[in-house]
Amino acid sequence: MLGRKIQNTNCSIFFPEPPEAPSIEESFRTIGGTQYKKLPSKIKLLLRRAHAFQLGLEELNFGRNPSEKLVTHDLGNLTKGNYIEWAEKIRQYLAVSIEQQFEWESTERALKEWRKVFFDAGIFVFKDTFRCEGFDGFCLYHKEFPIIYINNSSTRARQIFTLFHELAHLLYRTSGVNTQDIDYFDFTTDNREIEVDCNQLAAEILVPESDFNQAFNGRTPQKKSQLNWLLNSVLVEK
Repeated sequence: MLGRKIQNTNCSIFFPEPPEAPSIEESFRTIGGTQYKKLPSKIKLLLRRAHAFQLGLEELNFGRNPSEKLVTHDLGNLTKGNYIEWAEKIRQYLAVSIEQQFEWESTERALKEWRKVFFDAGIFVFKDTFRCEGFDGFCLYHKEFPIIYINNSSTRARQIFTLFHELAHLLYRTSGVNTQDIDYFDFTTDNREIEVDCNQLAAEILVPESDFNQAFNGRTPQKKSQLNWLLNSVLVEK
């Protein structure tokens, strides 16, 4: 209640002393401070909450990510326009085959499994009910403690897609907000291309075009659930 009254998070109130950190909007390279201000107050509150979690993780873990690997560090900085090559790198790094995805058979299990995979890759994933139409999730970049927040009110298929969209932002070394309307922000041409790349990369990681063609060319899937999951996971953002 106190945090809501002062438009801040409860956990940040109880830090032993005010945390020293740059303002959140400085990490949003693709939208900038001016457009950050147009975000709904609910989203800004969730962003501050996520930032407080990030600071808490840093303090609890003495500044070092507890995971043995960190995808945003190990794979380097994502570059525009080569999303197919990057999708292959990311899938190999995460070590999840298309066959494993089919074994999950439902988006409910797939979401749980992908969250485990992301945690092992050094990314902390939180869920919350946004209660703000048109917003699917966001990420906060940090060298050691990258965070992804997803909207628990979205379908599980969309939540899965949002995970990978935000992962792409983190690999661009920037924070991001995923809106269903790409025109919500007045992007520059370069930043709009990044948003498009993030969508393309997410779809390509989830179901690589080569695997799709190999798996289904000339024959039907063995299980109807395989095809349903496949289509739900990829076509959710079409």
